[in-house]
Amino acid sequence: AKKGKLGGWKDVYRCESCLRYRVVPRGENPGRCARCGGSLTPIRKQYLRQGEPVEAIPDPGNIRAYVLEQLEILKRTWESPL
Repeated sequence: AKKGKLGGWKDVYRCESCLRYRVVPRGENPGRCARCGGSLTPIRKQYLRQGEPVEAIPDPGNIRAYVLEQLEILKRTWESPL
C-alpha cells in the first residue's frame, strides 16, 4: 500500500437520515452515523450473480420516487445543518 493509504476491500454505507457516506473495511460493522446517529445501510446492491438475476430490478417509477425522497432529505439537511 502507498504511504498513508489503507489497502484492502472496503464497504460503503449511507446514512438513511442525512445521506452521509461511511467507508469501512470489508466485513467490519459500520456502527451508526457519526453526524446524526442514524442507521447506515450498504449502498452496493447485487442484482446479478454469474449472469443470473438475484433480485428484481426496480421499475423506473420506484427509482424516481426514491431519488425524489433523497432530494427532500438533502434539502432539509442543507436548510438546517447539524
